[in-house]
Amino acid sequence: MADATSPAKGLYSGAKLKQKRCEDMYKMYHAKFPDVETLTSKEYLTSISASASASRTVLLVDVRSEPERNVSMIPGALTLAEFESKLKNENNDVDGSSSDAANANASADPADEPVIVTYCTIGYRSGLEARRLRDTYSCKVLNLDGIVNYTHACAEVEEDGTANNSNNDNFNDDRSGGNHPKPMLVEPKTKKPTNRVHVFGADWNLAHDTFSPTFFSKPAMMLRGMGVIVSASFQNMQSTLCCCRKKPKRTKND
Repeated sequence: MADATSPAKGLYSGAKLKQKRCEDMYKMYHAKFPDVETLTSKEYLTSISASASASRTVLLVDVRSEPERNVSMIPGALTLAEFESKLKNENNDVDGSSSDAANANASADPADEPVIVTYCTIGYRSGLEARRLRDTYSCKVLNLDGIVNYTHACAEVEEDGTANNSNNDNFNDDRSGGNHPKPMLVEPKTKKPTNRVHVFGADWNLAHDTFSPTFFSKPAMMLRGMGVIVSASFQNMQSTLCCCRKKPKRTKND
């Protein structure tokens, strides 16, 4: 999907032009989910240090497809299947626990609960899943601005010296190849740092220049895009039905 809100090239160039296009695309997608709160990649990266010393942590959920995740993921992220399995297991533990344990769980401070944040390429699929997870499991879910925006945030915080990589020991691995910023992505199978990133399709090929992008062929992208459209339509239909059920019935006196 081409970005119709791209800025004039005279105002931006190179990495800044890519970053501005990423931001504009995310704003366009986020407008479709006004009921879902946003967390930017820069906010996430700069908050890692504070989160490490506080009781509340951020739990990232990667909602992308397996081929995309196999290239790289944000460190510490769970797949959507892993996250939902974790939630169901926790719910089962509470249902089958003793009354004392159940009461202790019910009285737990909500502020101690992790902040759940979904992400995809630039925020559309993760917006859909954030809304679905919230409605299905009655939990607060934020939407990250996407792994492509994340690559630009990585470069920014590295330049600013504000990155805190203590949440992933792999970042301490030595790498050859010059003084370019450390990659803040990992290859899931090896758990090693990588600068490779899957950007879904050519229209989203806007990763920072220090990262190496890959994407689906046009036929594969179109097929997967159709799947996303079907999923979005189904979710919108479910939301409409839920709203209809919640509306109070009119009485003769109304």
